[in-house]
Amino acid sequence: MACSDKECSARSGFLAHPDWHFGQVYADPRKHCDCGSPAYELVTCTSCGTVHLLAGVTEGGLVSHLVSKSSVDDFELDIEPADETDDPEEEEAEELPVSITQFRLLIANQPLDGTGPVDIERESRVMGDRTETTVRVEGVEEDGSGLFCPACSETDTSFKPIFQTCRIGAPYLLDGILPTLLEFAPDGSDPANTPWRGRKLLTFNDSRQGTARLAANLQQSSEKSRVGALIYHLVLRESNAGSSADIERINRDIHSFKQAIAIGPNPVIESMLADKRDELKRASSSNPVGFPKLAQELANQGRDFVDMLDRYRSFAPTVFTQENGASTLAKTFLIREMGKRRKRRLNLESMGLVATAYPGLEKIQRVSGSVADAAGFDVSSWRDFLKICLDFFVRGGGSLAIDNDWRRWLGLPFPQTYLIERDARKINTTTSLASGQGERPKYRTSSFTRLCTQSSSGGSRRSRSNRYSTRRGVGGT
Repeated sequence: MACSDKECSARSGFLAHPDWHFGQVYADPRKHCDCGSPAYELVTCTSCGTVHLLAGVTEGGLVSHLVSKSSVDDFELDIEPADETDDPEEEEAEELPVSITQFRLLIANQPLDGTGPVDIERESRVMGDRTETTVRVEGVEEDGSGLFCPACSETDTSFKPIFQTCRIGAPYLLDGILPTLLEFAPDGSDPANTPWRGRKLLTFNDSRQGTARLAANLQQSSEKSRVGALIYHLVLRESNAGSSADIERINRDIHSFKQAIAIGPNPVIESMLADKRDELKRASSSNPVGFPKLAQELANQGRDFVDMLDRYRSFAPTVFTQENGASTLAKTFLIREMGKRRKRRLNLESMGLVATAYPGLEKIQRVSGSVADAAGFDVSSWRDFLKICLDFFVRGGGSLAIDNDWRRWLGLPFPQTYLIERDARKINTTTSLASGQGERPKYRTSSFTRLCTQSSSGGSRRSRSNRYSTRRGVGGT
């Protein structure tokens, strides 16, 4: 919860920073802040990360806490936001009202595109005209076409909710607590040949479904932590062009050449110094590690990987076979860790420990005339732009071609999308996929210009919000 008054007198410390547009933050539900202004629930836009307040407005104008139809899921923090769909029929079929008796009000307290002033009585929390007893907020009201984030213009629907609450459930806490508790548990009967040295921990839960989900979540979490560490150290080892001994030797040579030049200028030594600096640059640089090589190295990581392979092989012996099972599992782990640019989940890439490289981009030696005229890109900028598109549109949108057998064992949602030409018509969406699941394929236009056109509808959204506020009797000066 947070106070809706950006001039809140109860806030202090870092909350008094001008970049924080709300008041004091509270960990428990409450109607009012200590300053007397209404307090509402904090939410975060999963598309851009902007923080807002979310409230519910009744027909009588009461701005209270939003009462949602759906029950709270303790595993909400572990759920990746749904991928967008370009099928209007599918969106219409999935669209459901979030609340029966309330309209949603998103409080941004920033003069963003689409926001408008809303005056709320401090004590009664009822909308009205601006007086000395009201607090003015900048917000966006729901008008029937879906609430949107004024910072990024992404629309929230029942099929694709984008506003995440800041609640922390038991699974999130236990994910960090249980590994610490296991450190103090006694070793098992065969500690050298079992995970976590055979240590055991008994927990209780009155929900069978919650217990099953928690057990699977803990298993996947321990797996991801171990695999992530293996990938990081493998990339660190394999990507270094030169050994530490070579780098140290080159640095000694450079130091000797600098001392010689300090005594007196010598063109020959200066040329040798330049060569040594180039050699040091090459030795210190990082070379990308290919996907097949990294998968092979991961499959040769010994006992930990063998334990995971045996477990997966017991579930799917036809997928993780005796001949190629190790390679298949290693590639599945790599796809799970690096196959998609996640918005919410932490992985090696989002933490800045490992970067994804595309060798094909280095083969681009010129910029087409239409791109140069439209954007003024040189070759370097064009490569950077294409990498961003591959990271956030192709990989981030789930358009990698992944074997269906691998997809079933990734342990997280990984829906398949397909890229089509910008002006191409969609293929019959009733066509079933090769997996026989009957899942409707999703098609996404390959024109990256749509990433830059979201702001073009901002003017209409502002007028729409103002019309709604005027109709509801929300005004102010």
